[in-house]
Amino acid sequence: MTRTEQNAARTILGQSVGQVNVDGRTYDIPAPTTATLIMVSALAAELPEFATSIPKEDIVPTVLRTARHCNALGQIAAVLVLGAKRIRETPFATVEKYHNVRRWSWLRLRKTERVATTRQTVVERDYLAGKILAEMTSEALHELVVRILGEAGIADFFVLTTSLRTKRLLAPTREVETTASGHLSEVGLSTCN
Repeated sequence: MTRTEQNAARTILGQSVGQVNVDGRTYDIPAPTTATLIMVSALAAELPEFATSIPKEDIVPTVLRTARHCNALGQIAAVLVLGAKRIRETPFATVEKYHNVRRWSWLRLRKTERVATTRQTVVERDYLAGKILAEMTSEALHELVVRILGEAGIADFFVLTTSLRTKRLLAPTREVETTASGHLSEVGLSTCN
């Protein structure tokens, strides 16, 4: 079985290409589908433009100046980890939030502190994106994105879109123009009988 056939079978069967641990939860990473690649492409368009030939001494100032516009990196990683199907079918998740609560204790005649748990419904993609940006180093984030995109069959997606694009460009077309009387006619043909 070729690599393409293996990826297609994994995608159809819903098998994961790996796992990632974020905020104490383990996420099974689904095989990237075309819908996932489209979502990632839309998010990548939001990233700032970088010059390809930046002198070594200008890298740090450039990164510090533009890093605030790179929140889409977390969204891209979250889309790749969750997959487009999961994002569309179940966009919300319930997470537990822990916080300290101070209350008066009549038994101890003073305020006591205890840890309380509350459940909160969040948009899973946004929650995961925030956790990824907060917990992962840039090296780990790069490794995660490259590993998942390596499974995506980007070359196959490129060949498909390119072949469809050239098919559309090479298809014969028929020019139509409107005559003075408002009737449509093909170019070079008379509307008179």
